[in-house]
Formats: sequence, structure tokens, C-alpha cells
Amino acid sequence: MRVDFQKKLKDITKYPLILLILSLVIFFCMSLFLLPVYNNTLNSIAQGASYIWFNLFVSIVQVVILAGIPLILLSLFIIVIIYRKQSVDQKIRTLDKIPLVRNIIRLSTTAQFAFHLGSIISNGKTVKSGLLIMSQQSDLTILEHYAKSILADLKLGRTLTQSITNLELIEKDFKLMIKHSVEQGSLAEDLQAYAAIALSSLEERLQKLMMTIQPIMYSLLGIMIVIIYVLTLFPMFQLINHI
Repeated sequence: MRVDFQKKLKDITKYPLILLILSLVIFFCMSLFLLPVYNNTLNSIAQGASYIWFNLFVSIVQVVILAGIPLILLSLFIIVIIYRKQSVDQKIRTLDKIPLVRNIIRLSTTAQFAFHLGSIISNGKTVKSGLLIMSQQSDLTILEHYAKSILADLKLGRTLTQSITNLELIEKDFKLMIKHSVEQGSLAEDLQAYAAIALSSLEERLQKLMMTIQPIMYSLLGIMIVIIYVLTLFPMFQLINHI
């Protein structure tokens, strides 16, 4: 599902990004070569005053783009560097504070936890053995951390339900399900059923996210196209009016 989501995300953002970058290149070429010609022509016919507001508009757009894009890229780079240097606890707290990402990461983590623990228990292992196996893998660092945390709590005499209660990136309904399943003795079956439901819900949320990203990309593209049209047509109309 993760590979499929990444493929769909690339398909959705690839063409808008290409068009957006192309629009930015066209904008800068126009501002560097075409607009100065317009400006000199208007000045030569003593109508430079009518061009002041247009020049101001161009300057503002240039500053916003030249300052905004590097600032966004720099911010993303710094965020990635800081995130990678954080401990697992710090990463979990960081992810739990990001509104849009938090819901998807929480559901994804819960689905993975339910799927792996349910699969291990279904193959004849105990809950403790399943947690031990999960704590020894390193591909899913959050699950590894949570498994070690639960095992430490179990050694202190806490129940499985109590150990899961304070895990930030685990859904609340999953915690309630664990409590009910432990009481009913149907933990393995309930974990597998929950994993299937959580994966289906995760797919729906990812689709909604992609449907949100696409309009944003096309809106940015539309704004750039409108700006290019303004930059092209406005000076031409000015020249026509003063010939």
C-alpha cells in the first residue's frame, strides 16, 4: 500500500510540478528580457509613469518567488536534518504535533502494530514473544520502540492494556479493543480484524490527502499562468494605447 501510495502521489504531482517549474522559468525569462524592452519602449514615448504600478507588481512577484522558494526549501531541509537527529521519543512527539500527518501516521502505526502482533500470535506465539520479536527488528523504528516500552511495563507488573494506554501514535479505539479482547480471550482474531479495517481506513485517508494535494498544485499553476498572461498582455495594451 505504501508503494502504491508513493506511485499515485508521484503521478498526481509530477505533471503539475513540471508545468509549475516551466511557468517559473518562463516568468523569469520574461522579467529579464521581455519586460525591460517594454519598459524602455514606454519610457521612450514618455509614458513611463503609467508603467510604475506594473513595475511594482513585477518586483513584488519576483521578490516573493525569489525569497519564498529558497526559504521553503531551506526550512524543509532544516526540518529533515533536525528530525533525523532526534531520538525515537522526540520523533514520535514531533509527528504527534503535525495535524495532517498525525492522523495518517497514527492509523498507519496502529495498523502495523495490529497486523504484526496478530500474525505472530496466530502462529502460536505468546503476546510477550510477539512483542520480543517486534522489538528486535529495526525496519519499523516506532514499532520497535513501542514493543520495548510495552515489554518494560510488563516486567513491572502492568497489564497489556495499561502498557498501551500512553502510546501517542496508537488509536484510542485500538486501546479499547485490546482491553475488550484480553477480557474475552480473542486477541489474535481481533488484532487481525482490526488490522484489515485500519488498512482500509488508511487507504481512504491517503486518497483524501491526494485529492487535497492535486487542487493545491493546479491552483499554484493557475496563479503562475495568470501572472504570465498579465506580464505579457498588460505592456502590449499600454503600447497600443499610446501609439
